[in-house]
Amino acid sequence: MLTLSDSLLSDLLDLEHSRFDFRLTGSRFFTPDISASADWDFFTQCSDEVHDWLLDHGYTERKSYSDDPHAIMVLEKGCIDIQLVDNALQKTRIQEVLLRHDVMPRFGKTTRQRLWALAYALLKST
Repeated sequence: MLTLSDSLLSDLLDLEHSRFDFRLTGSRFFTPDISASADWDFFTQCSDEVHDWLLDHGYTERKSYSDDPHAIMVLEKGCIDIQLVDNALQKTRIQEVLLRHDVMPRFGKTTRQRLWALAYALLKST
């Protein structure tokens, strides 16, 4: 059973109850047996409004993030990372395809990153 600290639970509920569409991604999305200590990765469509909301809620900008070609910027707070992406709909489509074919949990992080890049390239061309 997953146990969350009060502050983490509060932060996750803030995201859920905001007017923005924060979608779970990363290992918690793709891996069913994830460690309780794993971070929480989300993404949403990049806008000035969501950026300002995150800053107002204690998130800080991360200097770099190269794991995902969609990510324009990443903001973080504790163990929560929020990717602001250029095309949330396309990223959602990629996740759905990879999840449907159940390939991500079978591989290590490097292979998962390569699969993500391949799926991104294939879906971008359609």
